[in-house]
Amino acid sequence: MEHMKITKLGSKRDLLFSCILVILAFMLYGNSLKNGYALDDAYVVHGKEEVLKGIAGIPEIITSRYADDEGNSFGYRPVATITFALEHVFWQQNPHVSHFFNVLLYALCLILVYKVLRRIFHGINKRFLFVSVLLFAAHPIHTEVVNSLKNREVLLAFLFGLLALNGFISWSREKRWLSLVGGILYFVLAYFSKQDAITFIAIIPMALFFDRKDIFLKTRVPGGFREILKTHRYLIGVMEVMLLLGIAGAVIALLPDCFLPEQQKVLYKFENPQLVGDLRYPTWPVAFYTLFFYLKKLIWPHPLGFYYGYRMVPEVDWTTPEVILSLVFHAAVLIYALIKLPRKHILSFAILFYFIALSPFTNIFVAIPGIVGERMAFIPSLGFCLVLAFLVFKVLGYEIYQDYNPPGKTRWLTLAVMLILLPYSLITIARNRDWKDYLTLFSHDIVYLDQSAKAHSLYASQLLKEAFTPGTGGQAGGVSSAYLSTAVEHLKKAVEIDSTHKFAWNNLGFITYQYLHQPEQGIRYMEMAVKAEPLYDEAHYNLGFALKQQKQYLRSAYHFREARLIKPQKLQYYLDEADVRYLMGQPDSAMQLYSRALTIDTLSAIPYLGLGNINWQKGDTLEALRNWEVAFIRNPLDLNTCTNIHHILQMIGDSRAEYYHKKMLELTGQK
Repeated sequence: MEHMKITKLGSKRDLLFSCILVILAFMLYGNSLKNGYALDDAYVVHGKEEVLKGIAGIPEIITSRYADDEGNSFGYRPVATITFALEHVFWQQNPHVSHFFNVLLYALCLILVYKVLRRIFHGINKRFLFVSVLLFAAHPIHTEVVNSLKNREVLLAFLFGLLALNGFISWSREKRWLSLVGGILYFVLAYFSKQDAITFIAIIPMALFFDRKDIFLKTRVPGGFREILKTHRYLIGVMEVMLLLGIAGAVIALLPDCFLPEQQKVLYKFENPQLVGDLRYPTWPVAFYTLFFYLKKLIWPHPLGFYYGYRMVPEVDWTTPEVILSLVFHAAVLIYALIKLPRKHILSFAILFYFIALSPFTNIFVAIPGIVGERMAFIPSLGFCLVLAFLVFKVLGYEIYQDYNPPGKTRWLTLAVMLILLPYSLITIARNRDWKDYLTLFSHDIVYLDQSAKAHSLYASQLLKEAFTPGTGGQAGGVSSAYLSTAVEHLKKAVEIDSTHKFAWNNLGFITYQYLHQPEQGIRYMEMAVKAEPLYDEAHYNLGFALKQQKQYLRSAYHFREARLIKPQKLQYYLDEADVRYLMGQPDSAMQLYSRALTIDTLSAIPYLGLGNINWQKGDTLEALRNWEVAFIRNPLDLNTCTNIHHILQMIGDSRAEYYHKKMLELTGQK
């Protein structure tokens, strides 16, 4: 009877704690529900074609790469995108609804974190575990994951990873195969949400290892590790789980490549110099600087930034103070965790969890685009918060390994926790407002990201979009000169940081030429884009267009030709080169290009118009008529073509002239 009372009290307390966590999640992130779309949301929801199809788009989502645009086709993360497609069925494309579900998923993650920690550490002070989850809930480093709809994939990866862990704990205790199958399925869903979940291959066995109190005890075991390995067969089961998860991870990692297009990812220095083999960014010093960055942001999460990359992370080597400090500190805490491992110390779990969860993002195993990023610290921060809670309890004299709270110290614990929670919460709530939309986020953060080439470029690109969007920064009937001048300022900063930034050079050249009316300077900027990347078709095309307007036809034709050879399926490249060839007095070359354009786009009227115009200039009236008539069939709203056809038919006395005369009257609004 006494046991039943304790169980009921525990259940009520767990329910209360769960309700508190849900309320806290919405208190912290409730103001994010007013936000719109922001950085990278186009990957999964904002304007994504498959999502706009609702349920009908799900098969396409399942059979498509995560990103698939010009020059890039990579990844496979269908789960988050499917959730947005389902949202679209009921609420269309509504960012406020999407933000609500992000906060709800965050709340579910908090509840699961508490539940799983309770199961792993069932003999530990429950108040300690709850405080750890409170600190985790309020930590501002999570604001990117919760506010960025694109990063719903991280929330889902963590959520399903926790469910997988919970399933494996049930299996290890009860030996029910249904729990094992459920754990594996949840792991698959976690992985297909985002590949961050791969770390659960090590986290789950480690948690199972800590779950059994008869394996590693708090007191030292005679014989140490060797004796434990001999006497505890359970360890073999843990290793089997790790092997099973490793096999499952390898299979699901390779599976998408069997039926999806080959992955292609264009690599840029401004994302991470290691991606292009820059020797000034050696692997291990960069890794320890990365660890230093995350530790610093976890201790004091301000300022936060939407993108880091080159040169926010400076050139480092083994003599860099941050690298030395990071090496000494992280080596020390790792050794401490391993020493404490036989005793099943909570700090050992927290530190190892932190290292395992952060390991894919240290730039050791693979160079990370952006080098560092707050979203990557989301799951690892749980380990940090466990350590932080441990320090608070130890300082106040609370017993952690017993569910006992000394009388008279509750108020001190509450005060200590509030001293951490309050600033965390204020920073989180304030940070949510920065994620209102693209421009708000970029304009706020750029002050802190002064050395990030990509941050400057992204901000400039958004300013350009706003400048040309009526009703935003754009002036009625024109563009915002203020936005354009600010964009130029940040593009210049981007190329100053990274002279190989082809996008920044190209945009800078286009704005300077087209809107600042500085043709010579604009052309020089475009030439720098081509120099930075000789296979950059858009820069060649813009340069060809500018040179054509400057009547430098020979150079113009060269760059149009280069653009066409790089992207042979781009219709416009053929049309503009054909036009400039004709202006150079090469009508036959122009006709060849127009004819080839017909094979690129069988529905376009423009190649037939070009052929007809050249036929007319050559005196081949009937051939001109034939091409113009085909063009008019494809574009029956073209008054000029209709007039030309009518003129020829009337000239040769063809009765069809009357039909085109009626069409001319219709197009001019006459009866």
